[in-house]
Amino acid sequence: MTGQPARARMLAYLQQSGLSTARAEANIQAALDEHAHQLAERIRTTAADDDGPAAKWNWWDVAEIPGNCADLIDPEVKL
Repeated sequence: MTGQPARARMLAYLQQSGLSTARAEANIQAALDEHAHQLAERIRTTAADDDGPAAKWNWWDVAEIPGNCADLIDPEVKL
């Protein structure tokens, strides 16, 4: 793996595949926007589930909630 950020690697790949920089950037941003929306939906769904991970969250401790949400969407954290 290179030291290059993922976005830069994707941009270079798409440009090598023949896309203009503007078109490649638009495709990358569309993928990121879709992914962000899916993560937001996951948080909303989990918060509403009676038997999901959020059922164990301490909803009275506001300081814990951002960390719990981050754990929910972090692919390196196993729930």
